[in-house]
Amino acid sequence: MKKKSFFVLMFHGIVSSKPEHFMYPPNTNCFVRESDFEKVIRYCSEKYKILKLADLEQYFNGTATQDGVLISFDDGLQSLCHLGLPILKKHAATAVTFITSDWTNNEHEPAVFSLEYQLCRQLPATVNINCDGFSFTQAIHTKSEIPELFDALWMDLFQKKINPLSLTTEQVSINGAALNTLKQEPGGGSWKTMPWNLLKKAVDANIIEIGAHGQTHTPFTWLSNEQLISESIKSKEEIFNKLQIVVNSCSFPNGFYNDNTLETLSKHFTYGFTNKMVNDTNGVVKINIARYNVPFQRPNNISSLVTYPFAGKVLRKLGSVTGLF
Repeated sequence: MKKKSFFVLMFHGIVSSKPEHFMYPPNTNCFVRESDFEKVIRYCSEKYKILKLADLEQYFNGTATQDGVLISFDDGLQSLCHLGLPILKKHAATAVTFITSDWTNNEHEPAVFSLEYQLCRQLPATVNINCDGFSFTQAIHTKSEIPELFDALWMDLFQKKINPLSLTTEQVSINGAALNTLKQEPGGGSWKTMPWNLLKKAVDANIIEIGAHGQTHTPFTWLSNEQLISESIKSKEEIFNKLQIVVNSCSFPNGFYNDNTLETLSKHFTYGFTNKMVNDTNGVVKINIARYNVPFQRPNNISSLVTYPFAGKVLRKLGSVTGLF
């Protein structure tokens, strides 16, 4: 009898409809419409066993009797609570959300995404960023220039090994005004994280499980071994202190990892998740489980793409598959 397998779906946030300020690809690749999210959950609940983390061991030891799917979210955004939980509950499904503990402490929204929201309202604009000796300045006049600005900004930051998601609203300014001085009108906040009390309610309702996503969302490969250990332990400790949960799983910020990352994390977690294309459990180790990024494809492609995981790569190269929007 063929060994049963599982796959892991990766989400970040959910929106009712595409916000007008979603110009930069990470937003359209990381968010899914509410109606499409329900299509995905309905399909998975009908075709597969919706898994919890404790179920994964069956697939590694060969005792699973049904193909399964694990629903995962990175960052613990508020939209999971407001839009995702009712859908999960409706279909008797569960999910795991990997949270960045410092972000959850502060109900954080990365300044770089607030910048995108504000730019759509401040054009023409000159963007200035100054942090840790890094300086970036660029003027734009139209919305069509926003993706190019963000491409340049992220490339410059990553070359300096500065995490774009670590920028603060004091370090980013538009037309000379720091982001923290600008009014945040209704409609922004897509990347805002859930507070601990909402996470606890979701956990107590047996709908959400919690995993770690680092303490600061710094790519793990940028950290020294000592820093990586500290990042791992502190995130676990903070989750335990706030929720009384001992987490045994983590996902890698930005999907970055190397052999040292896997070796170190295996001492602190049972399961580790990256953001690569999905594959089955053949040759997959527990600390390096791939995930399939649903928002990058339309939900009606899921049935074929989880059956033929490499089809997604081919379709993208041919330009046949677009984002959800």
